[in-house]
This record gives sequence, structure tokens and C-alpha cells, in this order.
Amino acid sequence: MKKLIVNADDFGFTRDVNEGIVAAHRRGILTATTIMATGPAFAHAVDLSRDNPDLDIGCHLVLVGSEGFPATVPALLYALATHRIRIYDELAAQVRRILDAGLRPTHLDTHKHTHLLPPVLDAVARGESFISTGEVVIPDAKLGGEGDSLIADVTVGYTFPLKMAEIVWGDGAATYRKTIPLEATREFGLSRRGYTAAHPPSTPRTAP
Repeated sequence: MKKLIVNADDFGFTRDVNEGIVAAHRRGILTATTIMATGPAFAHAVDLSRDNPDLDIGCHLVLVGSEGFPATVPALLYALATHRIRIYDELAAQVRRILDAGLRPTHLDTHKHTHLLPPVLDAVARGESFISTGEVVIPDAKLGGEGDSLIADVTVGYTFPLKMAEIVWGDGAATYRKTIPLEATREFGLSRRGYTAAHPPSTPRTAP
């Protein structure tokens, strides 16, 4: 079965845009939107998102056409070439503002498709900073152990703070689970974690 996700960007641009997006969600087929942390109507959009919990909220990352940024894409190209914009810092600040508003974004996109510019795409796609759709990426993992014991050395990259992780393993006769609390993680994480688990599971160790 094919699925269609209809997303509207520019949530937070103006109050009228915000109201139109919510109307399309409530009365139409729109199921997702991306919010502009730099938008003049950002606070209004945050309030509307709380009133519409079924509307998936993503981040609409802005580097052009907003106050404090180049007015056009050609002007942005010049700013990038002359190193006048710290891309990662700008985008990270926008995501942090969205997180600080109590939202938990499910996806990312960029204003005026600036992710098509190689320096911007690099900042968005790097595993240690942004993961383009908000999922967790595991670029490296080593597993060992025998029976009900497990030794795991895992590198994990993520865009948004994590609440927990669960390791599931088995020996062919039984299945074992270990829940690892991760409430202390912050956004834009890339960390290497080592765990030794048995039945009952032991305490995880964290490598720097």
C-alpha cells in the first residue's frame, strides 16, 4: 500500500499562513508542517501546534529571506563563499528554539530549498549534527557475548534528545531485553556507548 504525506512549510511565517495550515489540516488532507523558528508568527504557530496534536511538526530551517539573513539565494551563495554565515550554528540555534518551545519535531526541511547548496547539505546531513528526517543513525556497532550475556559497543547519532533505548537479544531459546535511560541526551548528539548486559542486565558504561 502506498502512503501519501502532505506537508506544508512556512508555519510561523505569518498568522494568516498559520491559520491556513491548520485549516488544511482540520478540513483537508494535510498531516504535517514545518515550523520557522525565525518566523514573526512563531509563537502563534507554537500555540496552534499544541491545539492540534495530530499535526506532525518539523523544522523549516532558514538561511535566506528572513531578518538577519541574505535576502536572496544568490546573496546567500556570496555569504557562504565569504564565510559570513556559520551554517551549523545558525541551524542548530533554530532547532534549539523549537525544542525549547516544547515541540518535538519529526522531520526537517529548508526554506527555499537551500539544502541543495553543498555547504548547507553537508551541515544538514552530517551524522554528528542533523539527521535529515529525525531518525537515529547507528554508523558503527560491535556486538559480542554468549547465551544471556551481551557486550555491545555502539556509536549513535541523533538530531533530537532521546528518552530511552532498548537492546533486544536472544540465544535461540529465550529473548532478553535491556532498557537504557537516555533522558540526559541533548540535541545533535553523536556518542559512543559501551554496554555489558546479562540476565539480569548489568549497569551500562559510557565511553567518552
